Amino acid sequence: MASLITTQGPFAAERLGPILPHEHIFVDVRPMDAPGFGAGEVEDVVALMVPEIEAIKARGFTALVECTPVGVARRVDLVRAVADAADFPVVVPTGIYREPWVPAWALAASEDEIHEWMMRELNEQIETTGVRAGWIKLSAGDDGITDAEAKILRAAARAGRETGALIGSHTIRA
Repeated sequence: MASLITTQGPFAAERLGPILPHEHIFVDVRPMDAPGFGAGEVEDVVALMVPEIEAIKARGFTALVECTPVGVARRVDLVRAVADAADFPVVVPTGIYREPWVPAWALAASEDEIHEWMMRELNEQIETTGVRAGWIKLSAGDDGITDAEAKILRAAARAGRETGALIGSHTIRA
């Protein structure tokens, strides 16, 4: 039986109807060293986003795919708080955004280390959130794939092949 890995655990395909495929509950595309980058209080994000989730539920949507990877302030704690408050399943990604938003740890990591990190997030949990990643989100720069982005893509391809996780890539100029 096919299932979707969400903040509320696996959801059987039979339980789902329409799904919003590309949403952001919390994202910050400023430079990572900007003051306040990724800052957000759970109560504030829940208060802002739960009414939006309730509105899409009223339109018949049964889940959404959160598309914020590492590098643009992925905050699974906030996403899970919103999903739990709204009683609504959200699919959260593993993966890393494009340069210059690739964090220093990923620039320094080997392809194998990034692959192992993705595998942990897909098979166990993201950080200490108790939420498993349900897919892999990447991005490529405007002027072609950089060496760092290629390394991340190769790691993602291996993780996707080994787990069956889908890979989505955000490209600016297609």
